Amino acid sequence: MMGLSNKQWIIGASTFVVMASLLVILYFQFLSPLKTNVQTLEEELEAEQRILKSLNESGANKPKALLKSSVELQKQVPVQPFTEQFMLELQKAEVVSDSVIDEMNFADGEGISSPAGEQSAEDEAQPAEGAVTPAGLQQTKVTVTVESKRYDDLLTFLQTMESSKRITQVEAITFDGPQDAKTISDVEDPVLRYELMLSTFYYPSLENLRDKIPAIDIPEAGNKADPFQTLGNH
Repeated sequence: MMGLSNKQWIIGASTFVVMASLLVILYFQFLSPLKTNVQTLEEELEAEQRILKSLNESGANKPKALLKSSVELQKQVPVQPFTEQFMLELQKAEVVSDSVIDEMNFADGEGISSPAGEQSAEDEAQPAEGAVTPAGLQQTKVTVTVESKRYDDLLTFLQTMESSKRITQVEAITFDGPQDAKTISDVEDPVLRYELMLSTFYYPSLENLRDKIPAIDIPEAGNKADPFQTLGNH
């Protein structure tokens, strides 16, 4: 076998270098971008699948979220008078303030707006100047007679009602005049007796939410006289 001449060796080496260079160029020009594109497409597909899964999950949970939202809103402004809920708020204020509710009267179904000149401060709550009142919003007025041992207890009663979930407005407060002491305890432990006029609201126009009124658990009265017994028909 004859050895390769220098010329042949140079030609062979040059051919090898050219082919190797061509392969490198082909790899970086076509194969590498194609591989990168495949990886990118796979990543995009995975991302789209994650988004689709998330959308499906959020879509499945949407009715539950809407139901929860409507129930929470009705704890503030229900679509019915829902006096049972409001009576529980009064009972809570009574316990927290260490006061006693002697009497209460409900007046339901009053609109909160009427023609000018036909309402007084005692009959209708005046909306704040510039306030926009939703059409159809109804008002329930409650007159409550309360006895508190101290002025701080009175304030606690008012603050508890105004901070309750059910939107409540204190319209007026009237104190009874001083009464003649009949016993020694009346002198040693004087009692503040006052009458509160409260307003709360409901929105009967939302008929489609009537079946979503929040559930309410009424605690047993125990041995304590229940001031709400006379209100069973409200």
